[in-house]
Amino acid sequence: MEAKRGHASPSDVASVEMQAYTAACAYAVEMNSVNPIWAMTCVGSQARLWIFDWDQPFLTPFFPDTYGNGELSEYIEISRQGTELLERLEYIKANPIPPAHLLHESSPRPANATLPSDRPDDEVKLRDSQHS
Repeated sequence: MEAKRGHASPSDVASVEMQAYTAACAYAVEMNSVNPIWAMTCVGSQARLWIFDWDQPFLTPFFPDTYGNGELSEYIEISRQGTELLERLEYIKANPIPPAHLLHESSPRPANATLPSDRPDDEVKLRDSQHS
């Protein structure tokens, strides 16, 4: 899970999504895993659930199942849709590895996302080199 404070700019939202993607790449490399991985991003009181799939160029949306990224409009407000979020989290708990039927086209990788200087993206470069 990666998070940013509320009132984030679109570049902050893109950044938190890139951080989640990078963290999932790092986990997959460290664990030598080819299995999909659940991910979550939060911006203030808004949240989004994702699936990292090594074969996709970026995160695949799980909840909400919309394809934009870097936009708060793509997130749910926990105070309004918290019950739905909890249902999805219970699903994740019951399915630690995302099922194949949920693996579909990813969102596009944000072009304007940058990582903090202390967060290397070596795993992303490895993933890209293996899939180019």
